[in-house]
Amino acid sequence: AVTPLGRAAAASDFVSGLATFLDFRSRASINPDVSLHLLREPADEWIGLDASYQMHTDGIAQTRAFMFDQNGHMGTVLTSAMATILEPPI
Repeated sequence: AVTPLGRAAAASDFVSGLATFLDFRSRASINPDVSLHLLREPADEWIGLDASYQMHTDGIAQTRAFMFDQNGHMGTVLTSAMATILEPPI
């Protein structure tokens, strides 16, 4: 069985992908880190994420998400990202 802490950790791994609005035909992005800060464990199996994404013109980005459940806010997730322009196919 997955523990409440395990569910929160698994949900935090989706944050970078939820908030990234890149055209993946021309750009690629990796997130080298994920930082999860919990105030408490989830109350049940449902976890919500409210994510936002900011990217500088040099391709360095940061994603932040507020994590919540039926009882309200329970934590924050931060990720870094590096984006690059893909070379056109030959």
